[in-house]
Amino acid sequence: MSSPSLPRFADEALDLSAFFDSPDLSNWEQAARDALRGDALEQLSTQSLDEVCYQPLYSAADLPAQLTQIPENADFRRGLAQPGWRIVQAYSKTDTMLQDAEEGLLEGVDGLQYEGLFDQLPDLADKPGLPSLQCLSDIVQLPAAPDAHTRFSWLWDGWSAYLQATAPDAQAFKAHHRQLRERLQAQPSDRLFISSRPWHEAGSTASLELASLAASLVDSLQTLTSESLTPEHIFRQTTLELSIGPELFLELAKCRATRIIIQRVAEAYGSDARGIQWQARTSRRFLSQLDRYNNLLRQTLSALAAVMGGVQTLITEPLDILSPAQSQTSMARRLARNLQLILRHEVHLDQWVDPAGGSYLIERLTQTLAESAWKQFQQIEAEGGLLQAWPAGHLQKQVATTAAARQQQAATRQQTLIGVNLYAAAEDGMTSPPKNLQPLQPLRLAEPFEALRQAQAADPVSVTLLPLSNTKQSQARLAFASAFFAVAGCETAIASPVANVAELAQQLAASATDILVLCGADSDYEQLLSDAQLNPPPHGQLVLAGKPGDVYRQAGVQHFIFAGCDLLASFKALKPSWLV
Repeated sequence: MSSPSLPRFADEALDLSAFFDSPDLSNWEQAARDALRGDALEQLSTQSLDEVCYQPLYSAADLPAQLTQIPENADFRRGLAQPGWRIVQAYSKTDTMLQDAEEGLLEGVDGLQYEGLFDQLPDLADKPGLPSLQCLSDIVQLPAAPDAHTRFSWLWDGWSAYLQATAPDAQAFKAHHRQLRERLQAQPSDRLFISSRPWHEAGSTASLELASLAASLVDSLQTLTSESLTPEHIFRQTTLELSIGPELFLELAKCRATRIIIQRVAEAYGSDARGIQWQARTSRRFLSQLDRYNNLLRQTLSALAAVMGGVQTLITEPLDILSPAQSQTSMARRLARNLQLILRHEVHLDQWVDPAGGSYLIERLTQTLAESAWKQFQQIEAEGGLLQAWPAGHLQKQVATTAAARQQQAATRQQTLIGVNLYAAAEDGMTSPPKNLQPLQPLRLAEPFEALRQAQAADPVSVTLLPLSNTKQSQARLAFASAFFAVAGCETAIASPVANVAELAQQLAASATDILVLCGADSDYEQLLSDAQLNPPPHGQLVLAGKPGDVYRQAGVQHFIFAGCDLLASFKALKPSWLV
């Protein structure tokens, strides 16, 4: 009996077309109408505050007319041919920067960006393991060039300072740009830095964010360009930064649309945008101090949009970036960089160029944003550029209107923030910043008195006691006053007693002492000072040994010493330099 023949699967072609229909767009539209039970398909369209209308269905008709598959070609939307990006972490606290930076470099960070004050920058001369450090500085500071051994370049951010100033000075801004031109010529590693962050964080639409970025670049080019510094040179020394939020499709398309806009600007100057460094930073606009671990998820979406959008450098903010500086943790910084490391080493996004390119949705969003941004950019240019348009105030009003609408959407849950306006944990309150507890300090009660004696020895004063009679009470006040000033190391002299107001006035006028102390009984004070108008000693101060009284003050007495008064406070009032 012969064996049955077995099928040879290696020779069988798998054709599933016979099992499935081949629907066209009209079939999908009809299926949607059926699901809506006869309602219009247009109700599924959503108009966003970023001037983008999301459609329920996209097709090949939404692709650009001549979409190229080659990076670094045509309108540059597909980005660079070289995939991958640099993982950078930003630091502003100098006290922990080097420790945090070395920790980050051991765990995969490619570069550092310092954003603090120039004069607080730590010395990097003995840190050969650190990579080239970029320092973000407001252009208005223009500090002196650092020593070459510190191996870092400056990112000159003048636009953020100008746009966030209450009284921006366009002429001073141009003058700083002219100084920057000299630096760019002298230091090829230094860079013009323009960020969309002020616009994005203020609530601007995505299209205005891109338009303002282009307008800022054009105004900078107008000021920086010279015979020795051409637009092509400037493009090679320019870093453009985008703030990227967690709305994945929109932000991915925004990265691609930015390159279209900037490439058109570069072409107008007879160059191209290949030399520009494209940097992104995850947005703070969507972050919260409440339920802050959700921030890590939002940052993940932002980072995914940025690297799929083709940025060359990415900064991911730690999840506790909104917390007080003293409570930010190394764990949050570790999670921020590991987020990028996972996208690189486990998702392998560093091996792909424009992975979302060709998507009907992404291409339509890219084209829509680019067209809208270019139109707004042209409107700004028609007004003479951003420096001319900004003082008019209408751009600020436009941003404020959009920001108010965004806030309203959050209040009505049209914009969802998990853990904040939806599914909030009642027990998760605001994290109180840690108190600055004062450690126990050793106390020596004699210490301030010793300092007083040292100050008196260095700057001595003369003290004269003036008795108002020869009564027993006057003698007691003389002894009290002598012992009082002995605490400060002052020797006292005793003048001749006075018996009436005329003699008292004569003594005051003739006194050459630094401190003249009236010593007498309370009855003597009342008798001599009730109706007197005394002038203080020409070169000193008038003190009364006794408790204060309005009558005495009206007579011209300036200071009072008495049993139970604060010794140190009294001495400081008499001579402030004694006790600092």
